[in-house]
Amino acid sequence: MTLLYTNHIFAAGHISWVLLFFVSQMITASAHSHTVFKGSTRLVSDDGHVRLEWLASGPGAVYEIQQAETPYFENPKSIYKGPDLGTFVSGLRNGKYYYRVRTEGGDWSDTLELDVKHHSLRLAYTLSGLGAIVFLLTVLVVLRGTSKTVARE
Repeated sequence: MTLLYTNHIFAAGHISWVLLFFVSQMITASAHSHTVFKGSTRLVSDDGHVRLEWLASGPGAVYEIQQAETPYFENPKSIYKGPDLGTFVSGLRNGKYYYRVRTEGGDWSDTLELDVKHHSLRLAYTLSGLGAIVFLLTVLVVLRGTSKTVARE
């Protein structure tokens, strides 16, 4: 069996080898592709924690996450190494943090930027004060209602 294609004659067997070559190249390319983070590459946290998630590279893959304080990763710190597709980072102070992920022995992902901006202390003290006032008023109402109930008996 032969196929005509742009004035060239190819045997069906040759086309099979060509297709097999392209399929093998696609599989090889996907095996060497780098891991990517899910969602946006810029995140903001107002309480110093973040959940990092990435897409699976393949079954049984081991992932490594690095954190740095500059986008150039001069002094990176490995914060996770394992098979999970996500990790939780907490206890971060105000500032910018940069993350990258890779499969073991693979290429690093694009950089994910996290900007941590905690709520101001003024807001924290204001909300704590309001909570204390509501608590004290609730205690007062309960005590007053209890004393009226006791007085009726």
